[in-house]
Amino acid sequence: MVYQKLVLLFVWFGLMMTTQQALAQSYKTMELKPIQVQGWKYFYDFKRVNSPYALVIPMQSLEDEEINRRLNSYNTLQTLRGLGYLASVLYLISGASSSQSADETFLILFGAAIVADLSFTIIAHHQMRLAIDKYNLSIISPQARTKAVYPQSSLGLRFLYKF
Repeated sequence: MVYQKLVLLFVWFGLMMTTQQALAQSYKTMELKPIQVQGWKYFYDFKRVNSPYALVIPMQSLEDEEINRRLNSYNTLQTLRGLGYLASVLYLISGASSSQSADETFLILFGAAIVADLSFTIIAHHQMRLAIDKYNLSIISPQARTKAVYPQSSLGLRFLYKF
């Protein structure tokens, strides 16, 4: 009797899990909308986006190599921002002597980390802006997905189409 109840309980949980998975896998197609940029603020469908990472899904839906490369570059640079402070934190943890030169060394490491952080932030947002520009061109005009190639051996213009 107890085993029958346990079996029924497991079957019920199994049905609930498969029902939830079936509902979670339903897809909805949506029209892609342009992304606006004002400084380091990003807007999708005229609504402010809290983080540039929220723009990854519509941008990656185009499956464009250049956009994906720039998004990966943005992610890498954002990761490097935090690593810049690692040297100064390790210097503090290492228990360096509390002499005047040790304090100066820490301040130099910390100042360099701030400069690196600002540099990586500026470059990262530039990469995101370039990815957004390519995304906006791609959704506005299908012709923007073609690449103009100038062969070195001959004169003229040729197009490569990407489907």
